[in-house]
Amino acid sequence: MEDWTEPLLREYRKSKSMITKARARILRIKPEHLTDRETEELAMLNGIVSSMVFAIDWMRTGRQPGVYRGIDRRGVYQAPHVLDKDLFPSLQEDPPVQLFRLTPEQKEEALAAIRAMSPREFDCFLLHTVEGKSYSEIGRQLGISKRTVQQSVERAKGKIPECQTG
Repeated sequence: MEDWTEPLLREYRKSKSMITKARARILRIKPEHLTDRETEELAMLNGIVSSMVFAIDWMRTGRQPGVYRGIDRRGVYQAPHVLDKDLFPSLQEDPPVQLFRLTPEQKEEALAAIRAMSPREFDCFLLHTVEGKSYSEIGRQLGISKRTVQQSVERAKGKIPECQTG
């Protein structure tokens, strides 16, 4: 039984053949007789053929062409890095329980504290305080040492009082 890739591969190969023929027509002209337009078309057709060869190879093998060490396969099993900070509330399974409401001033102070943190400090702080992960777990997830995680969390905690009093 034919899967969905076979018709797509046939279509790509047919299109590549047509583009290669158009490129060959331009290549029959001596280089000194090529107009600027034909030179531009030749460059564009070369790029299209190159992209199509790449796509055909990828569809045929199921792997990214030119990757020889298998990193594309190993990467599947590695833990993902921290996601976009805006997505954290949407990742919660149950709606968060709101224990208290912040005043606009408190919200501004909290945002100032967050803005004062570096991205690494913010990630480590969130993973440790919100998700309750250990320094070792965070280090493995982010690919940094346990000590670096600890220092980042300490620096982040140190910035919170500075922003509230400042």
